[in-house]
Amino acid sequence: RSDAMVMLELPAPAPAADAAAPSAAAKTAEPPEKKTVFLTVSITAVPDDAEILMNGVVVGRGSISRIFPEDSRAAFRVRRAGYEERDVSVDVRSSEPLGFTIELKPLPKRIGIETVPGDADIKIDGRVVGKGRYAASFAPGTTVAVTVSRAGFEDKTVEIPVTVDSAPAVRIALGRASREVRVDVEPRDARILLGGAPAGTGSYRGTHDAGTAWRSASSGRATGANPRRWR
Repeated sequence: RSDAMVMLELPAPAPAADAAAPSAAAKTAEPPEKKTVFLTVSITAVPDDAEILMNGVVVGRGSISRIFPEDSRAAFRVRRAGYEERDVSVDVRSSEPLGFTIELKPLPKRIGIETVPGDADIKIDGRVVGKGRYAASFAPGTTVAVTVSRAGFEDKTVEIPVTVDSAPAVRIALGRASREVRVDVEPRDARILLGGAPAGTGSYRGTHDAGTAWRSASSGRATGANPRRWR
């Protein structure tokens, strides 16, 4: 048995962890999530009864406002009968204007003209363009002056204001031309007939439509364009 003492060297204890030191997980934390920004797009149509569509569906008439996320794209179509359609694509950004006025362009308006009688001449700007019937396209906002004429009838001029909603057909009827008539017959007691009805004896004065026929019961004379029929 030995009485010698044996010395053992123990390892030093590990230092306590520093609670204030950041962890590796904390150093790699993700940045806060970016919030989506929404912006309002407004469309105003001219005329104010035009339809406004999105994705082929009517969403309003005249004007609309819709909300879209920033950096998206919005597409619209504006339409109305009698006008050219317009498509509009909008980049939704806060740096861009987001209010739009869309004015449609009117299409030429086709108008047909019909006359009574059916063989009357039709004139536009002094030029004969047809007889009885005529059709052409005119710019909305203009006025077309149409003159219709035929022998035995009074000429008639009609001004047609052209709009996108104008009637597609216009009927122009002429009235018979009237003439002042003077009839003197010999012998002075001869009867004068107009249209088969007695009109006087010896002489007659009156106003009648062109084409009216007269006759006397005996030979006579007349002052006028024709001794038997006025045109």
